[in-house]
Amino acid sequence: MALALACVGSMPSMAQTVERYAAPVPRAAPAAPMVPALPSPGVAAPGGPLPATIPPFVPPAPVPPPTAQPPVQPPPAVRPPLPPAPPAQPVKGLPADAPPLVISGGVYSADRDRRMAIVNGKVVREGADLGSGVVLEQITPVGVVLGFRGTHYRLMY
Repeated sequence: MALALACVGSMPSMAQTVERYAAPVPRAAPAAPMVPALPSPGVAAPGGPLPATIPPFVPPAPVPPPTAQPPVQPPPAVRPPLPPAPPAQPVKGLPADAPPLVISGGVYSADRDRRMAIVNGKVVREGADLGSGVVLEQITPVGVVLGFRGTHYRLMY
């Protein structure tokens, strides 16, 4: 308990605290402005006499935009020509006395008017005479049916 009294006795009173912080704080003199004030008309500036007239403002000359240069393109690469496609083989399955036929492909449709095949490099439709008595009788989804001398031959693409 003696220790507690010793601590309490050393504390300043409320009146002392208020008196200490309520005292006026001395203030420093105001600092000089960072930007010098302009002299009044007719009053000489610190550096010398005031000019008689102020020259008019002249805006800077506009800078022309840069001219657009076309992009530099590398010269086109020289490619060797493609080799010719190997010749298609004639259709096998026809008799030896039938003309050679090369069937490159075909288009099948449920509509007969839209069906076509490529035979010997030409687009032909059903019923076409392919020469020497060979007739394109039908185009199927996977091949064609050819007629030659009364016999039907089914050929796949």
